Amino acid sequence: MASSGFMACLQGEVSTPRRGQRSPRPVQQAWVLPARRIGAPMAWRFSRWLSRWPICLTDQVIFAEALSQALAAGLDPIGAINAAAGVVRSPRFRAALGEMAANCERGYTLAESLSRTKVFVDGELLAALAVGEERGDLPGWLAAFARRHEPRPGRRLAASVGRRPEVTRFAAALARLLKDRPLTVPLIEDAARLAAGEGSPFALAVGRLAEAMCEGVAFSEALATEESMFDPFFCALVAVPEQRGQLRAVLARVGEASEVQPDSALNPART
Repeated sequence: MASSGFMACLQGEVSTPRRGQRSPRPVQQAWVLPARRIGAPMAWRFSRWLSRWPICLTDQVIFAEALSQALAAGLDPIGAINAAAGVVRSPRFRAALGEMAANCERGYTLAESLSRTKVFVDGELLAALAVGEERGDLPGWLAAFARRHEPRPGRRLAASVGRRPEVTRFAAALARLLKDRPLTVPLIEDAARLAAGEGSPFALAVGRLAEAMCEGVAFSEALATEESMFDPFFCALVAVPEQRGQLRAVLARVGEASEVQPDSALNPART
């Protein structure tokens, strides 16, 4: 019980009772020290201990997959790191990734930039960043790392950002339709019908998106207006490509998380 009380104390789950108030958990309460007695040295030791605590492997997989998708879509490394940082769940890892982006701006390599944050990550992730940057296939190596630890990293990423299943099916369907056709409003509407069926809330949202496109609004800008359906990370990926082939590759990669699989040849990480 003492051990569980100590861990609860570290996680902020135990608070000191007010004067005259009986603690419901006296054994756990005994581990709590008043803040004025902790002092700077102990706080420094705790901060150092926390910095050495490994980042959850799931968060590392989500980051690697998000960074891979962002780089493959055409974002610059710093923009891709910031976009990927926005989808990880750990506040500590998110803060470290912000520091990583700042290190990149100072001229450090990606692997060095992450290492300098002092967060404990898997050595394979650092190797993927280093080798990928040196050999010119960074999205592929990051995707390989993610798949080594998670069979469907795209689905894990989609769950992390709260992406609707209709969006992944829409991306997969639109990627197939773009194989030999240009991006048009009817094509987008057909993809929505394949993803969710006519009359569904998703199809109605895409209908509003199509109306905006008919008035001259770009596809990526129209997507952003339907934020209740399309997550910000998906909108950021779609906003970068300028050619049909690039857009199709991005949509196919996103669509891997759906049950409707796009052509496997579109995935650059499997080459």
